[in-house]
Amino acid sequence: MYSVIGVVSTPTVFYFQEIVRRDNSEKEGKQKVKESAQGLLQKGVSHIIASPYPRTQETARLVADELGIPHSSIITDDRLAEWHVASSFDGKPFSDYFEKRNASDDRYHYRLEDGESYADVISRAGAYLYDIE
Repeated sequence: MYSVIGVVSTPTVFYFQEIVRRDNSEKEGKQKVKESAQGLLQKGVSHIIASPYPRTQETARLVADELGIPHSSIITDDRLAEWHVASSFDGKPFSDYFEKRNASDDRYHYRLEDGESYADVISRAGAYLYDIE
């Protein structure tokens, strides 16, 4: 599993860093997060941007602690959530969805029942990026 966070440095420089938490143990994963955060210590980070998922929030708090910035500096927005293709694909490999989507006439706008298309995801995440620009 990955936690992706964006880190904001003052005045308006953005560093997007993927903090990997594919851990064999919880302790090992947290240690890797702390090690990854070390690379940001000299960048003047003032905020962390994170998706709303609990594991990503935990990762953002670990990074904030390592950087010495308050948890109140973690910005969370639902528009940064992962791609929800449809509940019928929950727990299945993403490749199962891609196989079905790629067989459609318009794979970028292909949407199942309660899911979102690739175009929906780009629009949702893009709106957030425009808001913080």
